[in-house]
Amino acid sequence: MAEQPLVLPDDLSVLLFGDTGHGKTTLIAELATYLKVQHKKRTVVFLADKGSHKPFKLLEKHGVVELHRPQGNVWLWVHHALRGEIRTDGAKYASVVSDDVGLIVHEGLTAYAELLMTGLAEMSAAGTNVGGEGAWNVTLREGQDSLKLGTSNRAHYGMVQLQIREGILSEKPPVPHIFTAGVRRGESGQNTPVLGPLVVGEALTSQLPRWVDYTFRCAMTAGKYHLHLSPHSDPQLGPRTVVLSNPRLPLQGAKVAVPPSIEPASLVKALQVLQQRERAAELELTSQLKEKA
Repeated sequence: MAEQPLVLPDDLSVLLFGDTGHGKTTLIAELATYLKVQHKKRTVVFLADKGSHKPFKLLEKHGVVELHRPQGNVWLWVHHALRGEIRTDGAKYASVVSDDVGLIVHEGLTAYAELLMTGLAEMSAAGTNVGGEGAWNVTLREGQDSLKLGTSNRAHYGMVQLQIREGILSEKPPVPHIFTAGVRRGESGQNTPVLGPLVVGEALTSQLPRWVDYTFRCAMTAGKYHLHLSPHSDPQLGPRTVVLSNPRLPLQGAKVAVPPSIEPASLVKALQVLQQRERAAELELTSQLKEKA
């Protein structure tokens, strides 16, 4: 299959999920480098996952990526990050989009949720009643030293889930977006074991894939990195486990075969083959409509 130059739609949204060390950041770096080399476009990365900092350092040094880390009030930072905005002078926020920005990455949703939960726990420790009862706070003292501790309650999980949901579904600048998340192992409503994206609690695991165009799982098997494009089972998890992925293939264009996974993992190749499938589907549909005219 001849590879075509990859052109990302302005409204594209992709969710990559997988365990730590299974290639999410590497795939984003691959795509960011491709966009810089082929299209002279930079990638803006909202970097909440501290473990992902090192792989981006070289790319940042050479202008391939622009990194923005959490600062100030974490709730406001996450709110604006999910809308592609950063704080400038004073209390003003501005879009990160410019003519040379070709991609926005949120690395990652799991870390966003952890930031928000920590923020709520700190508010609870300070005595603020956030989300009703159930959370507790205590102050530990030793001599002149003191430490305020607080916990979260079930209402806090709901608040964070809503913030993530509204952020992903909010109106965004016309630039492709990629979201990353960790892995959650749980059960579906039919008690079927499910592996999907981890944000916070269980509610978003099955919901998140509905809010993006493509959901891909990053995995390493037998020392090889795989990018899974379609739902599948995993021998390591048992034959009943359903692993969520979704390439949202059009009905037409079936002559372009989309593999269930890419190995070795390549986000560029995955998006290229899906682009080819979309183009083939459009040509086929156009031909069908002309025949009926």
